[in-house]
Amino acid sequence: MVIGGQLIPPTPAADSLHLDMATRILGGNFNARLNMNLREDKGWAYGARLTATNARGQRPLLYYAPVQIDKTTAALQEIIREAQDYLGPRPATREELHRTREGILRSLPGRFETNTAVRRTLVDILRFDRPLDYIDRYQANLETLTLDQVKQAAQTHLTPPKTLWLIVGDLTKIEKPLRDSKIAEVKVLTPHEKTP
Repeated sequence: MVIGGQLIPPTPAADSLHLDMATRILGGNFNARLNMNLREDKGWAYGARLTATNARGQRPLLYYAPVQIDKTTAALQEIIREAQDYLGPRPATREELHRTREGILRSLPGRFETNTAVRRTLVDILRFDRPLDYIDRYQANLETLTLDQVKQAAQTHLTPPKTLWLIVGDLTKIEKPLRDSKIAEVKVLTPHEKTP
């Protein structure tokens, strides 16, 4: 299991929608770059994702990929490369923005299909101090979101070099390749060990 994390601004941040779109394009759905690379292209993972939880304060942005044990190091290198390319020579494209935006827009009615869904939406409006017409505003902002805004949010908030990685697996098979890769310092944690 390859898990990586970094902190990003709170859900109510001014550019939260822009950042949400940037992370969705990189790893937020089946057609996102991470999944297409590790699952569809290479067949090393059942799936690979990038997701952010909602929070009033700083929140975690998490990379997540259950991978073949013998491809652990290579998969980690691919995840990092995809993130770096996304911020450099291969930023988000108009096609990716359009496809991802359409998927979100089509899912909006689902926020009101059940009593539980309506309640969850209303709780989020209150939790994050949003206006009561938030859903209408969200849709309008989503429809006018530009590629430049998405690229700017990615450049501002995604920091692959500062990502903390947690790899869970058979130490006898993954430790040496990870150390040899020199991706980062390797610290082995044993069960019940407290980190400093």
